[in-house]
Amino acid sequence: MSETAKLLADVPLFALLSEDDRTVLSRHIDVERHSAGQTLFDYGDPGDSMMVVVKGEVELFVKNKTGERTLLETVTPGEFFGEISLLDEGPRNATATCKSDVEGLVVSFAELWLVAQ
Repeated sequence: MSETAKLLADVPLFALLSEDDRTVLSRHIDVERHSAGQTLFDYGDPGDSMMVVVKGEVELFVKNKTGERTLLETVTPGEFFGEISLLDEGPRNATATCKSDVEGLVVSFAELWLVAQ
């Protein structure tokens, strides 16, 4: 089993997949690295992927009309975010910014569809 497939086995969303399905999915996943302070997506952006954090931390937040920032969640290794837009095909409902240098596995809707068939 690949290292990526092993990482997916530790994520509750993918733990129910068979080992074979995780292996197939892992072949199509992109590994991305981002620097601290980098914005991964903004509120309202199209959503077609999610990320599983391998290293680092990502903050999810929204801003009100006056620009005041409300932190919704800090995502840490083994956790994921972005799945809501992936599942409902709607726009992003928060902004995601790297709190530290981040390494993550990016899973797109198309990649999940490969496993579903």
